[in-house]
Amino acid sequence: MIGRYMRKENLLGTLRPPGLIGGSKPKVATPAVVSKIEQYKRENPTIFAWEIRERLISEVVEVAVYL
Repeated sequence: MIGRYMRKENLLGTLRPPGLIGGSKPKVATPAVVSKIEQYKRENPTIFAWEIRERLISEVVEVAVYL
């Protein structure tokens, strides 16, 4: 078992416990985005995540065009 950790240290240059290498990072949503998502959920409680994502993207594009 110690040999496995030593191999990881040699490969990665650091010694980390298993499970802390790689993985997804949490995304941080701004308060404006969170309020928009809440608004969408109030308007349509059964809205899918991909629909929310598309609406957020389209509204950002529209705002950017007007700026």
